[in-house]
Amino acid sequence: MEKVFQETPGARRGLLLFGGTGRGARRMAARIARRLSGRGVRALWIDAAGLGGLDAEALGRARRDMKRARVLVLDATGAMGDDAIKRTYDAVCWRGRYRREMIVCLNAQGARLSDVRWRRLLARLSEACRAVFVEDLATEGEEGGRKREGKGLSHADLEV
Repeated sequence: MEKVFQETPGARRGLLLFGGTGRGARRMAARIARRLSGRGVRALWIDAAGLGGLDAEALGRARRDMKRARVLVLDATGAMGDDAIKRTYDAVCWRGRYRREMIVCLNAQGARLSDVRWRRLLARLSEACRAVFVEDLATEGEEGGRKREGKGLSHADLEV
């Protein structure tokens, strides 16, 4: 993963894994998080859709945990309401501002591009993360997923 961050231009300190439903973005993020945890790096997995339903106390705990984690994995593949979109946007902004690593999983079909909140979140993600289109990891097996991006990205590039 350090290789990905070293080759990423500017202040981008994250990966945006996106693709269609069932293509393997979540699974790839889980593999990266497990490997990081195995090396002693604190990786925190947050379901972005669940951020919208948190009360003030639980949200405060979640924010504190997000700040402590070395790598934040945001799963934004589920249906997200307005509060969840806003809180996800805030987390991405904070991580980007302080150049903290993050991995964001996004279902390309779930984004409502007609909604200004989604467009704002996607614009911020494009500034803070290197986008990786996950084409079909699920059907290619554990090691053989194909990704489409400018330079191309293989599993070897994502090794941590």
